Amino acid sequence: MAVGETLATASRYARSAESRHHQGEVLGLQLEDLNLDKGEIRVRRSRLRPRYAHGCVSPCGRTAGYCPDRHQTNAEKDGTKSCAGRRRVCPYS
Repeated sequence: MAVGETLATASRYARSAESRHHQGEVLGLQLEDLNLDKGEIRVRRSRLRPRYAHGCVSPCGRTAGYCPDRHQTNAEKDGTKSCAGRRRVCPYS
C-alpha cells in the first residue's frame, strides 16, 4: 500500500471518529449537507462499499474485485438505511 493511500485512510477514520459519524456517512457528505451558519451537518446518504463482477471473457483466475476488467455492480452512494440515519448533527456541541 502506498503512503498516500495509508494517509488518506487514516484521515478518513480520524474524521469519522471526530464527528461521531460512520466512515461511509463522512464519505457521502456533499456541500449542500453542510450548514456553516448553524454549525450543522445533515446526514442524508452514505457511500457504499463497492461490489464488483468479472468483466473478462475468459477466466482470469482472480476474484471479481481484482479482475483487471471488473465493473461495479452497485450504486456508489445511497440513502441512509433508516429514518433514524437521516439526521442533523452539531459535531462540536
